Amino acid sequence: MHRKRVPMLGLKCLQSVTERDIDMLLVEELEASVQFREWLASGYMDNLHTRTALVLGIP
Repeated sequence: MHRKRVPMLGLKCLQSVTERDIDMLLVEELEASVQFREWLASGYMDNLHTRTALVLGIP
């Protein structure tokens, strides 16, 4: 079975479109949903506290 070759330029274009779509989805959710904003901020802060504790050697 032969695989169809996809030009690299096509893959780059698809990647940039996908990234833009994900960015727009994130922006739309941030604007529309308080729960999503709180969830995202909570995860970010948890990650920040964990990384800070690791750097400072706090258990």
